[in-house]
Amino acid sequence: MTSYTPVPHSEETVLSYLRALAQLYEGSGYQTQDWAFSSPYHLVLDQGRRFTAPLASAELAVADAAAIEVKECFGNAAWYADRHPGLLYAEGYALPHHGAPPVEHGWCVRPDGTVLDPSWTSPVGLAYIGLVFGNPTVWPYNGRGILQDPDRSFPLLQHGAADGLLLSIGRPL
Repeated sequence: MTSYTPVPHSEETVLSYLRALAQLYEGSGYQTQDWAFSSPYHLVLDQGRRFTAPLASAELAVADAAAIEVKECFGNAAWYADRHPGLLYAEGYALPHHGAPPVEHGWCVRPDGTVLDPSWTSPVGLAYIGLVFGNPTVWPYNGRGILQDPDRSFPLLQHGAADGLLLSIGRPL
């Protein structure tokens, strides 16, 4: 596996995006003062990690490639991590290679913090910032991201993460 040294401005692009969205959320008038986190942006900025993006996802098994669905990154990542011991599901925000702004995204991560992205195989993303969910029972096999799904995100935002739900894999923000 070959990986590259993270491009600082790529990670900073994602962080600046998250900070701007958190600030917009704060100015929206939506009240969540009794919640642990006001929004998914606040959660990721407080608990998130940086991950090392690979040069390519050439390691994806050919047999698995046919099962990967377009625009289903959350379900793809949960499914792939479940099938490959040693991988975990991660979710947050990633910077695509093609010049688009950061997007909500799901990917797999190794214990060393290196990304294996089953949805973006060529090219992979430039930067990945998010959360590693250690409990496979919460992984979004149905395709909808944890941070996107109110049934799963609201308890997390209201009360914070239960012990063991989020893992400290990757580099601190």
